[in-house]
Amino acid sequence: MAIQAGQDAVAEDFINESERDATPSNDEGKGIKLEADGMIGNTFLRSKPLYILDTEKSNSGLFPEETLFSFTLPANTLTTSSLLRVKLYFSSFHRTTWGSSGDVSVYFKLGSSTILGVSSPDVNSSAAVIEFVLRLVGTNSQKGHVIRITSDGSFAPTMFSGTASEDEATDLTFAVTLDGNTGGFGGTYSISFATAELLY
Repeated sequence: MAIQAGQDAVAEDFINESERDATPSNDEGKGIKLEADGMIGNTFLRSKPLYILDTEKSNSGLFPEETLFSFTLPANTLTTSSLLRVKLYFSSFHRTTWGSSGDVSVYFKLGSSTILGVSSPDVNSSAAVIEFVLRLVGTNSQKGHVIRITSDGSFAPTMFSGTASEDEATDLTFAVTLDGNTGGFGGTYSISFATAELLY
């Protein structure tokens, strides 16, 4: 029933889950269910921030793999109608010495799987924006896509993709790591802002 002025609200007056992907006609006149603290439940939101990095991190040379950030994705967070999106804003992302061997690479990981890695361009100075999107394509099957955009005009936007086979019905750790331990001189990175969000 629809909520009416002067009448007590009962359980069936409220929508327990969003039906934006179904037929919402039976929800006309109803209110949305709130969490115990009065906040709107995540199922009614289009996006949910999962992580924000706003402290500068940097490294240079032949450095071993290090974690930029990580967080836990609760069981069943990833669905076929949701996306995990990560944006990385690098003020520096390049080889330590132009023309030499070596680079810095960023890796995107889910559970025990490394979905894909993205290497820096062969220049001695470049900023970069890297956007990563992860989606569930089937039971225990995930696919990730990345675009790398650099400030050096000689490098066009580059696309990458990779897969994982993790059990989305369990809690999974998602991590972003960086590795400069490649080649003779390694790589350089500096990042001051990054976000991770779940899109519904």
